[in-house]
Amino acid sequence: MEERERRQSSSASGLRKLARVKKLLTPPEPVRSALMPPRTGKEWRSFFLVHLPILQWVWHYQWRYLLPDFISGMTVAVVRIPQGLASALLAELPPVIGLYTNFVPVIFYSILCTSRHLSVGTFAVVSLMVGNAISKVMEMEGLAPICLESDEAELFVNGSGRYGVCEEAGAGSSLCEASNFTCGDLKLNVAVTLSFMTGCIMLLMGLLQLGFFTIFLSESLVSGYTTGAATHVFTSQVKHIFGIELTAGPGVLQLPKVWIEVFEKIFQWPREVNTATFVVSLIAITILVLVHLLNILLSKPIPCAVANCKTKKCRIVKKIRWPIPIPGPLVVVILGTAVSYSANLDTAYNVTVVGTIPSGPPSISYPVFYFAPYLIVDAITISIVTFAVSISVAKLFSRQLNYEVDSNQELVAFGVSNVVGSFFSSFSISGGLARSLVQVKTGGKTQLVSLISSAVILVVILALGFLFEPLPRAVLASIIWVALYGMFKKVKDVYKYFKTSISDMLIWL
Repeated sequence: MEERERRQSSSASGLRKLARVKKLLTPPEPVRSALMPPRTGKEWRSFFLVHLPILQWVWHYQWRYLLPDFISGMTVAVVRIPQGLASALLAELPPVIGLYTNFVPVIFYSILCTSRHLSVGTFAVVSLMVGNAISKVMEMEGLAPICLESDEAELFVNGSGRYGVCEEAGAGSSLCEASNFTCGDLKLNVAVTLSFMTGCIMLLMGLLQLGFFTIFLSESLVSGYTTGAATHVFTSQVKHIFGIELTAGPGVLQLPKVWIEVFEKIFQWPREVNTATFVVSLIAITILVLVHLLNILLSKPIPCAVANCKTKKCRIVKKIRWPIPIPGPLVVVILGTAVSYSANLDTAYNVTVVGTIPSGPPSISYPVFYFAPYLIVDAITISIVTFAVSISVAKLFSRQLNYEVDSNQELVAFGVSNVVGSFFSSFSISGGLARSLVQVKTGGKTQLVSLISSAVILVVILALGFLFEPLPRAVLASIIWVALYGMFKKVKDVYKYFKTSISDMLIWL
């Protein structure tokens, strides 16, 4: 009898342990629902409608939206073209890569997203983070002195899988003779690998239903981070504004070192500063500021008719607004290209220009997982920053225009876009407030706007890219500087946090 009870007790204890192990190994409900495949026809229909939101808005699309979507798409494309060219500079990549990034990933985001008004593509802060990651890999591989100065330097891979510079190996090296690989190719490999890793992280977060984590990112944290990143973006473009060569590389106290060197070279003007480049920058910045002020003036309603003016009290019958903002970046790009081409700024005045832009579809690229250990921290950081900035903009417009945005599906959309884009020579994308405001103000109703703007950029990539080859890089740097004004305005948040919460102020700082 006692033996039976002992066996029963042992069996019950074993069952309890097995139940505890099973409970530990069972994923939580959000994960189970995400991993559970559809079974019935109704579940399959719901699955496709949830994970392919394009099916919903295309099915219910109203033809009266077509004209405003077309106008908005053309306007957003006009904004995206100079932004793409400029952001590629921040990412230490050829300008055409910025156009690729504003093409392929945008199409896949439009198919999978739930936000109707978030305009995605290149984003200055994310582009700078990509550029910093590339510089870090160059440093770790011992290629920084040469590859950060020129994209044309030839590389080889030795027997241990490490990269080397052909100039250092000697002209007669057999490895160099068989190599057709340059520093520019290596930078692109790092960028697409980072995009692939970022996409995988965001896709995994979306499938695991982790979109809620943004509630843990306070407004002060996001505001402080973006403002600090804007400072780095501003500093990174000063060499293009003044046409100077800087030797200060990445590391501790990078910003003070860069600015000390900048002022040292300014004091040696004109021997160290390219005066023609600075004049181009000054004119471009002036035009951009004037166009911005003009857009503000035109955005205000103008009375076009009055009534009852026989008395002192006149009543405005109707107000009109200028329907489309003037695209300042495109204006300076066209003017800068025309002046540079006609005056031969690159040869006559040594002004650095964009250079060769290959025509044709994006070339196929592949992630190189050799760089993965170097890039894992950058991939996680870019994923968090991209989603935090993008979802805040998406929810801002969804509240104003009365529709819902699914955070988890947005993660999936960004994840797939970055993964697919990495195979078409693109780096990481993000949503942007300024570009999204253009889409809303020009009357865009659906993500058809992004598809139309992508079609315009495809035309530029296939046939019109050569027109931008004489464009001075100083013009692109000027576009970036002026675009940072909105981010620097957040500095005043410090006073707001000081009045409401000292802890939020410290987090911002």
